[in-house]
Amino acid sequence: MIKQVKKMPLEELLSSFVEIGIAQGEAAEEFRTGAFNRLFDRESRILDELKHRDNDQRRILIALYDHPNIQVRLNAAKSTYALNAAGARAVIQAIADSKISPWAGSAGMTLWALDEGIGKLD
Repeated sequence: MIKQVKKMPLEELLSSFVEIGIAQGEAAEEFRTGAFNRLFDRESRILDELKHRDNDQRRILIALYDHPNIQVRLNAAKSTYALNAAGARAVIQAIADSKISPWAGSAGMTLWALDEGIGKLD
């Protein structure tokens, strides 16, 4: 990222989160694992910054539950599960039920891990 996340306003962090999700979706569709992983690292830095701002600002991501991009929705739901478990789970379940690959598989595995107690989204 050109700008340090600590200096980015919330609107810019949200916009970057969306851009990263869209790029991750493209990478996932094209099976470009390296690109996806690099984007995941950028996403993680944004999430860490949001989490550590006053009142855990990850809550701004809840607005993305109905974003048109499936990867953005999945990322937002996973990232806000600790803040809105019921809402996030509904989004993840809808993605799993969609059968749209590869996202449905990822969503299904997330739900399975949560249900089995071996996964945690914080």
